[in-house]
Amino acid sequence: MEDGTAELYRKHAGDLVRLSSMLVGPGDAEDVFTEAVLNATQSRVWPSLDEDARGAYLYRTLVNQAHQWSRSASRRRRREAMWAARTRAQSDGVPVPAPEVWEAVASLSARQRAVVFLTYWEDLDGASIAERLGISVGTVRRYQVRAREQLRRRMND
Repeated sequence: MEDGTAELYRKHAGDLVRLSSMLVGPGDAEDVFTEAVLNATQSRVWPSLDEDARGAYLYRTLVNQAHQWSRSASRRRRREAMWAARTRAQSDGVPVPAPEVWEAVASLSARQRAVVFLTYWEDLDGASIAERLGISVGTVRRYQVRAREQLRRRMND
């Protein structure tokens, strides 16, 4: 590292690792911190920043890297959960939707997914779903219609 970057690194490393630990947990903090420092120092704007701006840029880059890391971890957990459910269902003899169906359903909002699940997996009527979710029957219908439209579009792409 040149042009004061090594000194800046030493100055902020402890604080950045602690922030990273709070954002993604202690197990991944060092990795997120390392990725953030590399991304920041290799960016096009880095050479044009003064020392104060570089410090702020490191913090911003760390927060962005932590966000990306969390999203990636969330997608990985979702894929693993889908695989576990599929494996468990196959061993139980229950039919399992294709992965593209799982992906399409996962793209729905949380409320749309809940309504789709309760409609098709639990085989509940609109009134029962409305009661369980604490929403009106009309809202259940609206979520069903929007979810079907979105699923139709995703599955026809």
